[in-house]
Amino acid sequence: MKRRTWLRELRGDKTQQEIADELGIARAYYCQLENGQRGISVSLARELAEKLNIPWTYFFDDSDLG
Repeated sequence: MKRRTWLRELRGDKTQQEIADELGIARAYYCQLENGQRGISVSLARELAEKLNIPWTYFFDDSDLG
């Protein structure tokens, strides 16, 4: 899996812990998502995408988005 550098950029000033808390997941799991070490479920992709104001399909796009 590719690193999701675009996800780190979209997180902005929020910490990984803050985002994880908002999603109700562990910070370690969020970190793995951001680093491309774990896949993401459609439901979590939709929830995170809504918070970041992006299309949820970004998480499943093979092209480099950032």
